[in-house]
Amino acid sequence: MRGNCFTYKLIIALLFLSVTHLCSMAAEGTIVNTHAHGLSEMNIAIENQKLVIELISPAIDLVGFEHKAKTKKSINRVKKVGKRLSKHNEMFSLSGGNCQLNSSFIDVSSLINTPDDHQHHQEHSHKKNPHSEVVANYDYHCEKVSELSSITVKVFQLSTSVKEVQAVWVTEMYQGAERLNANNNVINLR
Repeated sequence: MRGNCFTYKLIIALLFLSVTHLCSMAAEGTIVNTHAHGLSEMNIAIENQKLVIELISPAIDLVGFEHKAKTKKSINRVKKVGKRLSKHNEMFSLSGGNCQLNSSFIDVSSLINTPDDHQHHQEHSHKKNPHSEVVANYDYHCEKVSELSSITVKVFQLSTSVKEVQAVWVTEMYQGAERLNANNNVINLR
């Protein structure tokens, strides 16, 4: 029961920190909206022996377009990016903690048609959002989470269109936020 309560508190704290940070960025004029080309988001939560990383990126930064892939070439491009994102060790390097990937999920559904898309499109044809995102989730088990000291973000190597990553993290003892780039790509957790 304590673990579930803490998980909810952790999620609420992460959301609060994200909203607070976005509001301060908006007040400073550093963002106009939440979907900015070149800017990805990363949310990190650490509890007990669990590390969860979520990466959200404008599709144009990773695949080069934001519309549904229709040609064989564009479909292959989306699949290639999805496959590359699934290689977690090419996206992140974890220092300490003895963490092993339990599962990952790469969501490119906004870019590739599925059998249900035709019916879904008819039901919601009045809603058009020209912006698509790619979402990658990584779930790790860490034997010694207290020794997890940093996360090196390597998504900049996947695409030069990803210029910055706004990282927000919450642990049982710390929380923080930092804007990363290719030259400053390490999140220090301790």
